[in-house]
Amino acid sequence: MERANNCCSFLDYRCHPWSNRASNFEASLKMIQITKYCGQKVGILGFGATGVSAAESLSKGGANVLIWDDHWKQRCFAVRSGFRVIDFSLEGLGDLDLLFVSPGVPLVYPEPNPIVAMARSSRIKIISDIELLQGSCPSACYVGVTGTNGKSTVTSLLGHVLSSSGKSVQTGGNLGEPALSLQMLDAEGIYVLELSSYQLDLTQKAFFDVAVWTNLSLDHIERHGSLDGYIRAKKTIFEGSGGCAVVGVDDEVSQKLFNELVEKNDRMVIPVSAERHVDNGVSVVNGILRDDINSRSVHVMNVQGIASLQGTHNWHNAALAYAAARAVGVRMPAFIDSVGIYPGLPHRMETIGTVNGVTYINDSKATNVAATAKALSCFQKIYWIVGGRAKGTSVKELVPALSGVVHAYTIGESGKHFEAILQEWVPVTNSRTLAIAFDQATDLATCNMDSDTVVLLSPGCASFDQFVNFEARGEAFRKLVVELNQLEKDGGELTMDGVCE
Repeated sequence: MERANNCCSFLDYRCHPWSNRASNFEASLKMIQITKYCGQKVGILGFGATGVSAAESLSKGGANVLIWDDHWKQRCFAVRSGFRVIDFSLEGLGDLDLLFVSPGVPLVYPEPNPIVAMARSSRIKIISDIELLQGSCPSACYVGVTGTNGKSTVTSLLGHVLSSSGKSVQTGGNLGEPALSLQMLDAEGIYVLELSSYQLDLTQKAFFDVAVWTNLSLDHIERHGSLDGYIRAKKTIFEGSGGCAVVGVDDEVSQKLFNELVEKNDRMVIPVSAERHVDNGVSVVNGILRDDINSRSVHVMNVQGIASLQGTHNWHNAALAYAAARAVGVRMPAFIDSVGIYPGLPHRMETIGTVNGVTYINDSKATNVAATAKALSCFQKIYWIVGGRAKGTSVKELVPALSGVVHAYTIGESGKHFEAILQEWVPVTNSRTLAIAFDQATDLATCNMDSDTVVLLSPGCASFDQFVNFEARGEAFRKLVVELNQLEKDGGELTMDGVCE
């Protein structure tokens, strides 16, 4: 879908519609109401958070909403919420005008959901929440953020910068609130949306004034079938023409994508690197963020001292957010002021606290080995908790990042397998559960503590073998730290008998 580009040039802040205007408070208070399908029958396939938001928005707009979810608890919730539940696979799609599909529903691999296949054969339009949002708020500016790692931090940081700079902004999508639970914005507003490959897989007609691509590594093969399928889904963010692309170029796939977009020549393309200087782009070298977009190198700031953005991967995230912020009219001083007070996100390199001289870091969001490798590079003396439900990539890929690991503690389904592989390079214990691993890591770290000692939860795996999601895993880790801190305050014994002899 192509539309007028609401974001002005990087080079002309004066023309930007948000540069000197106050937020439209009344507009921002309106929740999304989708009136386009008033009086029509709309099916909702999947009644999780995204499906619920779509059902409410469509219902408020006058649509006749019908729900189906494979899980009985969600169906019961739909009934309690006042919606009609119908098993489309048994009763058919009838005279349905539209089918909304939630991100968790497979479209292609390993095979299409049967109800999706029925809709296609009946030529019933399938739509996503991103398309519904853009159809309801067409004059707003849209910034989409995708990639394998870092997209939540970039989305959150960019939303923080824009809000701190006085812009009317709503942040959500795959991070936080679903897109249709956000507030309505007009031409003065900016939506910053994190977009997973699942969401982009569903989105056929959407346009992003600024499309941010963080990086690309192997992930979600269970949904897309192959790396090529995963890449195809991610590249949907660049459909249409015009606007601006901000592309991290520190991996081979992303560099190739950058070259393709430059050759296509239908939008401004800004390269971003945390490994080297890039012409006409943004770079972070040795912690110094530089802006070369105007073909002249400008020192922006030193990002090394920002506690919520530790490590070169987070410096890269800061550079991506800077480039996107410039695209929507944020001046350099405003970026510098706001990024310095960015609080960070839970479960992303989150410092929970220091107990008895040992610092505890919650990086539960690291659900693949590429993210964990970045975390391991940030510390010198690590007692590392790793494991869960592996995603198909080999833990051997972490070997170059193991120099700071004093001892590894494996958990979950992959525990024994990871133990067998890692023991060639580091001392390792198969702890089985997070609680046991935490106790074992704490005992040894406390005995050998110095100023650089950390207990790091960075699993490199999905959480679904032992936890509902990565947030639940991170909260379990946080609870263990809080309990340990209380024990230390109460004068309890922190180590098991004999451990420190």
